[in-house]
Amino acid sequence: MPAPKSTDRAATYVNMGAARAAFGESNDCGVVAVAAACRVTYEKAHGLLKLAGRVDGHGTPVKAILSVCTMLGFNPTRYHLDEFKSLRYTEGRARFANHVTTHHADRFPGVFRDGESWLLLTGGGRHIAAVVDGVNCDWTRGKAQRVYMMWKVEPL
Repeated sequence: MPAPKSTDRAATYVNMGAARAAFGESNDCGVVAVAAACRVTYEKAHGLLKLAGRVDGHGTPVKAILSVCTMLGFNPTRYHLDEFKSLRYTEGRARFANHVTTHHADRFPGVFRDGESWLLLTGGGRHIAAVVDGVNCDWTRGKAQRVYMMWKVEPL
């Protein structure tokens, strides 16, 4: 397949920039992902993840991310990649995709649908991103970062 076209960062990610700067944060992909997927402010997600054991400036364990989603009234349900592909990658060129990647939200409309929130673990477990209403809300938008694990985040 040809390389994906470069896409501007999602507005959700850009809008969190001021809050991220105010906290002086780095390595906060878990905070951004929880805020986007659970539709809360960056500040609220940051505070809850800190209570769950996140250290400022460091990555967030997946267990803490999933725990905070539950605290916020959401149920993160893990989908195995093969199961997700068999359910969603059924039309057009999506049928030929070998892997789920972060640019598929833009590349294959309908794979990630409106009204849904997803957490995507990429980079061999070193990064987590959120796809909300079919839009990747992360710096990985437009980049083909391979997904290793994924969770659908639904209200309890």
